[in-house]
Amino acid sequence: MEYANANHHEIIGESFDDNVSGMHFNREGINKIYEQVEQDTIEAIIVKDMSRLGRHKTQTALFIDYLREHDVRVLSVTENLDTSNEDDDLIIGFKGLFNDMYARDISKKVRAGMVQKQKKGFVMIPPLGYFKDKNTNQIIVVEEHARIVRRIFDMYLEGYGFSAIARIFNEEGIKSPAFYQKQLLGKNLGCNKPKIGFKFLWDNTGVKRILQNDFYIGTLTCHKTYNNKITHIRKDVPKEEQFVHENFVTPIISKEKFELVQKLIEQKKNNNVRASAGNPCHRYTGLLECGDCGSTFVAIKRQWRNKPLRIEYACNAYHRYGKENCTAHRINESEIDELVYKEILNIRDQAEAIYQSIDNDVQKWMKQKSTFNGRIEHLKTELSQRRQTRKRFFSNAYVTKNTLRSITKCSPPARKISNG
Repeated sequence: MEYANANHHEIIGESFDDNVSGMHFNREGINKIYEQVEQDTIEAIIVKDMSRLGRHKTQTALFIDYLREHDVRVLSVTENLDTSNEDDDLIIGFKGLFNDMYARDISKKVRAGMVQKQKKGFVMIPPLGYFKDKNTNQIIVVEEHARIVRRIFDMYLEGYGFSAIARIFNEEGIKSPAFYQKQLLGKNLGCNKPKIGFKFLWDNTGVKRILQNDFYIGTLTCHKTYNNKITHIRKDVPKEEQFVHENFVTPIISKEKFELVQKLIEQKKNNNVRASAGNPCHRYTGLLECGDCGSTFVAIKRQWRNKPLRIEYACNAYHRYGKENCTAHRINESEIDELVYKEILNIRDQAEAIYQSIDNDVQKWMKQKSTFNGRIEHLKTELSQRRQTRKRFFSNAYVTKNTLRSITKCSPPARKISNG
């Protein structure tokens, strides 16, 4: 505020992110800045230093260029930098490089420290059914939540599938694990989640994760995956490199029941194949979004009796969670193909019209080119003649002036003539 007042800036709002890495720009605070820039309501962004804007050198540079295109400056208070000042560009570039290197170095050290903790057995957030006391680091069973886990295992052994269990839980109003994490730990969902995610509904993936999590038999398996916080790339770690700690916590499920569930899952996977390798992905997967709930559309194969197979896309919220959460939006792939084809034809027609307009202008220019070239040569000749005339004029003026000076210098002084 002091900096803004001293430099006569009017503060119209604040944008910040708590506990969010500056190595990516999918942040709520950055999204808020984008909105203000597009609405043309701000002229400058004041930050403590350039690292507060972002630490990824490439993405930060691109964001600064985006702001420049919209005539928005970034003012660094402690570094006395202004992105509108070309003299600061070199320093801003170096600052971006150092901020990037610092974040990567810290990430590397944190990852190495985390691996050491995982070797000894480390749990950051336990799964549904458990709670970790931050003061004592003791992991205890939350019986109310443990009953949900036991019911999932029992229902699966009774013949219910992943989707059926999720649908029953949603109908009964039982919240997903994310709700209980928020309730116990205050952990919020990411800002990039669709609106349907904040209803804390169950889906088949959430049910499957619980059924395959060996934590419920008291076994802690660490270092299952490697997640790069900078590139956001997650990779599975080979089993021989994982750290397994048996009898680490109080089990909720018996080993016999857990192993029986794993056998059933494997049998269903082998006997009821849902997809085959080598098949191409559906061409509009991930590109369509529900206008009501914001969920993506998923491809579904439909075939009735002797009719040909057709592909349709439906709202994922409706497909996963049922009609209570969204309506049955669906569209056939052939209809989308037709719309896309019409749009391509429209773009083609526009391109041809633009090309024809340009071609007409070129033809018109070619017809008049000789006239314009002749006119240009005539003007060049006239300009050259005028320069020569001006040069002779100034040369003559210089000679005349020097001649006058010589005459004045050589003439004898005037004599007085007496009258008497």
